[in-house]
Amino acid sequence: MALNEMLKNLRKSKNYSLRELSEASNVSHSYIYRLEDGKVKHPDKEKLLAIAFTLDPTNKDDTYLKMLKSASLDCSNAENELNEYTQKQLDKISDYKEITNEVINGMKTFNNYMRVVKGQKGQKAKEIIELDEPYLDIRWLLTQNKYSIYYGEDPIKNAVGSEFLGNVFIINDDEKHRMLNELDSLKIHFEKEREYELYELEKNHEIRKIKKQNDEYQLIFDLLKNNINDSNVLMERLASIEGSREIFNAKEFHEEIEKAVEQQDALKLQRLVRMTTINELKQYLSEQN
Repeated sequence: MALNEMLKNLRKSKNYSLRELSEASNVSHSYIYRLEDGKVKHPDKEKLLAIAFTLDPTNKDDTYLKMLKSASLDCSNAENELNEYTQKQLDKISDYKEITNEVINGMKTFNNYMRVVKGQKGQKAKEIIELDEPYLDIRWLLTQNKYSIYYGEDPIKNAVGSEFLGNVFIINDDEKHRMLNELDSLKIHFEKEREYELYELEKNHEIRKIKKQNDEYQLIFDLLKNNINDSNVLMERLASIEGSREIFNAKEFHEEIEKAVEQQDALKLQRLVRMTTINELKQYLSEQN
């Protein structure tokens, strides 16, 4: 299976949006998007490692190895690379000086057995505590028999209206079973909601993709017809298609566009309009000589 298809299928199966995977792996949203779109010809091994670890932290499915093979990258030391990376993530959590978003994102893989102690209102989190049981897993709480679980404390009023704490509301086995059934039904509902949200995101992505293509063709048409004589207008049109270009201010980039217009070469214009990096420009210039 191609790397882009593998990544997209795995991400969806783990219920990650592009944004969530980016935050958890610390790999940029745009890079993951380009990977899934098949636009990264030479994937970065460290970025693949971060993504694979996030999606398959226990390496149950050999995700990192499969990604390396799909990308035709050296996989002879894959197991050691993954083990070293895993240890680094654990070290980051245990050696923290301040609980930042990066630390919390690193904990997501292990969050069944760790928790963050929240600070006062408006303050940062204070402490990370390692747990001996997955207390934050609701399913585990409702299926284990080691501990009693309860739902808050019901206040009791005395004769003069003052409140004091009454007995905790302990959940019995039958109630736990009923709660579990309700939560299983809710989970199915939540999964459908997430699927719909993901569908909407992908639909909007397709709409943006079609709009981008239309904008490209319209810009090329206008350039060929000499309808654009203002460099600022050209810059605005290029930015509306792709705003993260390294070559906006490169003199050679604009000169090559002018040459392609003079030659009425639509294919060259298409390549230039889609160009974003200095390396792409250098490659293009080397081919023109």
